[in-house]
Amino acid sequence: MIDDDFSPDRIQLRALGHLLISAQNSPLFPSVRESALYSRVYGRDVSVERRAWLVELRDHGLVVMQSDDFRAGDLVGEMPVNICLTPAGTHYIVSRAPYFAENARTPTDDFPDEIVDAPWAIQSYFSPRAAEMAPAADRFIRFDHNKAAFDAALKSLDDVYQALKSDNEIGSSQPDIRDEKLEQLKLIRLSLERGEGWQTKLISAGWGVLGYLATSFADRPVGHLAEVAWQALQVAIGIR
Repeated sequence: MIDDDFSPDRIQLRALGHLLISAQNSPLFPSVRESALYSRVYGRDVSVERRAWLVELRDHGLVVMQSDDFRAGDLVGEMPVNICLTPAGTHYIVSRAPYFAENARTPTDDFPDEIVDAPWAIQSYFSPRAAEMAPAADRFIRFDHNKAAFDAALKSLDDVYQALKSDNEIGSSQPDIRDEKLEQLKLIRLSLERGEGWQTKLISAGWGVLGYLATSFADRPVGHLAEVAWQALQVAIGIR
């Protein structure tokens, strides 16, 4: 059972991401050996001692473990165990694509891009066309029901816009990117100013520009302000 307050750490996000990619690439054999999963998550060979974070994922019903017969490639003395996403685990990842992106795109950028991109790709593939209906996970909501949060989000977007516009170093080295992001920031602000709209559209657009600025210019004021603005925007549109 997935508790509402369950918040996987970055190691668990890595594991879930690798399991999703395995299921996507090999749908007939979607499981991963426990030892292989640890190697992918930590980026090196580690002991096969079972990790508490994996047990937690199992207890929440996100993954299932199954003992298997010994086969070529298994370590001597290892108890072969296959790890696979459950349907609930797959839904958890795909329905929380923005959450995975937010936690994965950090200044260190140590997540493989495929872990960040796979949930978005699957969500896009299976979502109905916009002309047919809105995705079931989407909501048409008011953004200004909490005036304090709404005003804070607008102000934070203005702060990012002004910081980016006045950053001469970015302007001289990457003028095209600066102008593109300034235009995107204006569009996000206009969408928010309307006071209502589709939640996922603002999530996607907001993270697209604010996430880029926060990670690409983490050492500059605009990077810090973009991170603040992303947090404020999430509060305003009801996902935090």
